[in-house]
Amino acid sequence: MKWCDVFGSSAREIFSDEGFVLERERIGETSLRLRLLSREHGLLFARAKAALAPNKPWGAHIDLYRHIEFTAAPVRNVPLVYLRESRLLDPCQHLARSPEALHTVAYAAHVLLSALQTNFPCEPLFELFKKLLHYLRDHEPSWLLVQRYELRVLAYLGHEATASSQDQGKLLAEYCHVSPLIRNRLAKQLADFHQRSKRQRIFYSNPTSSTSSS
Repeated sequence: MKWCDVFGSSAREIFSDEGFVLERERIGETSLRLRLLSREHGLLFARAKAALAPNKPWGAHIDLYRHIEFTAAPVRNVPLVYLRESRLLDPCQHLARSPEALHTVAYAAHVLLSALQTNFPCEPLFELFKKLLHYLRDHEPSWLLVQRYELRVLAYLGHEATASSQDQGKLLAEYCHVSPLIRNRLAKQLADFHQRSKRQRIFYSNPTSSTSSS
């Protein structure tokens, strides 16, 4: 189902898609306000009415950066959909084990939320975000990984970024509205993380470090 079919002025059809939860806000006791990166329909504003109610157990798994499959109904003349049901595809539990990985994914989501138009198909960026999550399942996050991700997003938007991190940051600020402060903070966190990891590897690989004193 195409974008114009779902969000046209006469659209009422329920559609199915899969997506990642990029933003989640609780409304009242049981409802959720969401922004979803979907495979076929791009960035979606969504509401999940009473999703956290006891009689709707499917809403409990709708959390940040989780991969879900869902059915939704569009609202006439408004770029908004109401979730009818969802199914968990991947809880991405590996993010809970690493603050650095979690913050890397949070930044990656922030870039997309700042750069993309709502309701415009962008399957390549859906796949890019999915690959990032899968990569972090077995690898440590790094600043080089973040820069490669940024380059892919900029290339998709039609901008050529240079190898310079400074120039890349300027393009992200100009075209993706990414705050340099947020970007620099993540760069520092990942640099500190790798320094700590390096010291730990040196310590545990040094035979004298484990020698007990007599």
